[in-house]
Amino acid sequence: MTSANFSQNEMPSRVENYVFNFLREKGDVKFYRFKDFEVDFVVSGNFGRIPVEVKYREKIEEKDYHNLIKLAGQFGSSKAVLVSKNLLDKRSFDGLVVATTPVSLLESVFQLE
Repeated sequence: MTSANFSQNEMPSRVENYVFNFLREKGDVKFYRFKDFEVDFVVSGNFGRIPVEVKYREKIEEKDYHNLIKLAGQFGSSKAVLVSKNLLDKRSFDGLVVATTPVSLLESVFQLE
């Protein structure tokens, strides 16, 4: 008998759920959907508002950063997080620092000041 608990098709949803639960311990978490774009989560607290996007896949593309950049600009955020399957990286976009982290390192990398 096989178990759907380990289905690769469901893994992105499980990772997104894990990220949500992790962020909920850090502050108030909301989902943002606008007419032309959405961002998975925004965590808010005494550290400000940080947009967080989950892209649980092998390759992160340039377009995967666009919604984070757009929402961070609207909020005046200087930091955003993109959660990946295996990429660890840090990029700057006009004063916005986007930390890309594998989900396995989320707890050690996601530092709120």
